Amino acid sequence: MVFLNYFLFYFYSFLGIIISFQFRKYTVNDYRYNTKLIWKRRISLIYSYIVTISHGVLLSKGGDISKYNSDYNFLIWSTFVLFFIDFFAIWWVEYPKEFNKKWK
Repeated sequence: MVFLNYFLFYFYSFLGIIISFQFRKYTVNDYRYNTKLIWKRRISLIYSYIVTISHGVLLSKGGDISKYNSDYNFLIWSTFVLFFIDFFAIWWVEYPKEFNKKWK
């Protein structure tokens, strides 16, 4: 059961980061007339906020969880790291780049 909890936690955590990473390549002009892309961005933001809130709740209840079962100590520490990574993932989606850099 502990393995299943770890697997689901990391799957949903990294899924949000991967989805947010996909939106780094888009600029402000890409969103201007593409309504399908705008809706994908909104859904991605909602998902990222839900994951970040769940990480925050897990961090706030971390002491109670570790008292109950010490198998989840690594999960709580990794939640701390993923909580801060989620802020960067949300930032990538919420604030698109003004322009793409040209590589020479």
